[in-house]
Amino acid sequence: MWTAAGKPLEADRLEVYRQSLEDVPLGLLELAVRRVIRENVYALVPLPGVIWEAVRRELGEPWDVKQAIEDWVERRWGRQ
Repeated sequence: MWTAAGKPLEADRLEVYRQSLEDVPLGLLELAVRRVIRENVYALVPLPGVIWEAVRRELGEPWDVKQAIEDWVERRWGRQ
């Protein structure tokens, strides 16, 4: 996202993003970030809340995001 926004990567900010998004499986996170990059119209790095919004959209706007993430994982890889 930093490269797409033309911004330098900041280690402390990246850590905030890692902590904020750690519950999102990598494959789903990649889909959400691609969506955010496609829809980003300003030269800025979107906040974690914008990425969470994209996660929700990728999941079909579920009522229970945690359950929807679990269902997404189940559909992709079966029980772990």
